[in-house]
Amino acid sequence: MELKSTKLQYELEQTIAQKKAEIAAAVATERKEALEDIRAKCRYFKISYRELKAHLVRTPDQKSKPKKAKVKKQKFDVYGKQPAVTKQTA
Repeated sequence: MELKSTKLQYELEQTIAQKKAEIAAAVATERKEALEDIRAKCRYFKISYRELKAHLVRTPDQKSKPKKAKVKKQKFDVYGKQPAVTKQTA
């Protein structure tokens, strides 16, 4: 019984590895086809591929997320009303 389960497990692992390899190959060919398509479009529009890539590369400033504006929290008194604006005396 144990021999059958290990054999089935081995076959399952082999099948999974084979499917992963097939998927990786399909992705690689799709990427290659997409790259060829992009290069063909660059030739059509008379743009160098390097120039296009340079425009697509982000600078370090663009990689960081934009910071949210800080909102001042208003203080409320005990009754939940906003305090009246008063001049501060020194």
